[in-house]
Amino acid sequence: MRQGIRPKIWAVEYNSAYGPEKAITIKYQPDFRRANDGNGKLYYGCSIAGWVKLMGGYGYSFIGVDSCGVNAFFVNPDEFEQGFIKQIKATNFKENVSQMREFRKTWEGQFALIQNMEFENVL
Repeated sequence: MRQGIRPKIWAVEYNSAYGPEKAITIKYQPDFRRANDGNGKLYYGCSIAGWVKLMGGYGYSFIGVDSCGVNAFFVNPDEFEQGFIKQIKATNFKENVSQMREFRKTWEGQFALIQNMEFENVL
């Protein structure tokens, strides 16, 4: 986006284990690989609040999330009539269904499992 790329719509993956209010992401690691087992499976990506903050800084409007708690959607408001965007009814946060099934915990319990890992605030 810094280079002038302005898609009309963005679909991004968020990590619901970080909850709906913390604007955080994992610390950048060039060789990062998401763990395939244990609590490390919960340590990846960016929170929904982090995405909202980041995308809002580039002028994008948050629309909502999907029903599985995996993807969030943002639009470039310059590409749509304001009336259209305001009519969209969507959920602002949903827990990841697969993570809830596997860990048998809400996002609070999931975050407790990884709270001592290294995070960055989204500015």
